Amino acid sequence: MDRVLAKAAAFVWVAVVFCGCGEDAVQPQPSESQPGKPQPIESAQTTPEPTGAIEGTVRFVGQTIPISTMVPVGADPQYCGHQHSKEDYVIDADSRGIRYVIVHLKRRGLKDWPDTKPGHLVLDNKDCRFEPHAAVLTVGSTIELRNSDTIFHTTHAYFGASFNFALPEKGSSVTYVIQETGLTQIRCDKHGWMNAFIRVDRHPLHAVSDAQGRFNISGVPPGQYTLVAWHEKFDKMETPIVVQAGKTEQPELTYPIPNENQVSP
Repeated sequence: MDRVLAKAAAFVWVAVVFCGCGEDAVQPQPSESQPGKPQPIESAQTTPEPTGAIEGTVRFVGQTIPISTMVPVGADPQYCGHQHSKEDYVIDADSRGIRYVIVHLKRRGLKDWPDTKPGHLVLDNKDCRFEPHAAVLTVGSTIELRNSDTIFHTTHAYFGASFNFALPEKGSSVTYVIQETGLTQIRCDKHGWMNAFIRVDRHPLHAVSDAQGRFNISGVPPGQYTLVAWHEKFDKMETPIVVQAGKTEQPELTYPIPNENQVSP
């Protein structure tokens, strides 16, 4: 009898050890990697890389500030007046800031900028001038060509993009999706003083100077660049610049003497 009881006790001990039925036994948990069971997709949380910014100015430092060219009006003087400004020199008398300077960054790799977002620009024929006179866009942006005057205008693109639309009356409008990179000049074939300039890039690192000559380019990845400035009456200017993460660079660009040969892009 004792031998039978001993064998029974040994059997119970072995069963407890191998089945894990003791008080301290760890119960098996459902495995997420069980064969045949769909695995959840882990969402990788990426932190955007820190960027820098450029807040610069463009000033005229010559002795006498040049004034905008005035053109006699031949077509529609009853509406446009007898002379009109070409807006080729718009310089603030106090700050000497130059308006309508187009600036952009360049370096190897910027043409492959990821996820370039297209924009929207209204280019209006208003008061016998183009509004705005200068602008920047990214590839694939939509330009809404509009006529807010009660006279006939055309919107004719030269150099970069190539299109020509008639806008015969107030309220006329046409849309155009621009894919051509570089600088495009816009003219009205009926009113020769009307000019506008649009620069198109594959990246958003560009800007146009305001009435005080100020410009701002944000979201710039750290690194070395060339800052390129262009104005219809001044020479193109290239300046090396280093952008650091979390910092704002403040370059001051200066133009001393206008180059009268710099008329087209």
